[in-house]
Amino acid sequence: MQDPASEKERETERQRLREHKATKNADEESRSKIDRLHWIVDYHGLSPEPAALQRAEHCIQHYDLEAITKSEEAFLKAVNRDQSRCSLAYFFGILKNIQQELSDQRYRDYCREKYNYELQLQNKRLREESQTQEASVEGVVEIIATTVGLSYETLKQSALRRCRQRIRDLLGARSYIRPLWKQFLEAIGARTDLDMSQKEQAATLIEQLINETAAA
Repeated sequence: MQDPASEKERETERQRLREHKATKNADEESRSKIDRLHWIVDYHGLSPEPAALQRAEHCIQHYDLEAITKSEEAFLKAVNRDQSRCSLAYFFGILKNIQQELSDQRYRDYCREKYNYELQLQNKRLREESQTQEASVEGVVEIIATTVGLSYETLKQSALRRCRQRIRDLLGARSYIRPLWKQFLEAIGARTDLDMSQKEQAATLIEQLINETAAA
């Protein structure tokens, strides 16, 4: 049987090692960024005041290495075009802009990934509902009620295709459209999760689908 005190000590030591490793990695990255700054200063023959260099060393640690690398290239091109731009202030101006561009792009990528993930989840849910439910008035209204609240056009069209197929099945089992349409109106009216505007939208969508299916 393990000694609880010993196990606690081992976990404390493991946590200390993890924190030490994380700190070491952060220190190495900061050192790398400062070294890049010194390379820029030496390569371009800059002569900043000690206080200005110290501030630059502190500031550069807050930027990504990718942004620093791109800024080095952009700064070199800018200086080759105009030597008056050869200063730390101009370099950090470029660095700030490039860092902002990278941050904006990462945010856009994040939003795109999140959008695609949510799209897949909703599409999967609608597909599963379609597969597990038999064609019925209530089933069609359920999907339409979900469709009314969707903000993604792709999902709306996918849901409407499923509704169209179910309405086709329902029409195939009936001789007249009017009784079916009345059932849809009653089912929509019974929904407590839709407001009046949404019920009107749902009725309009179903009416369109019925007319399209009947005319096909």
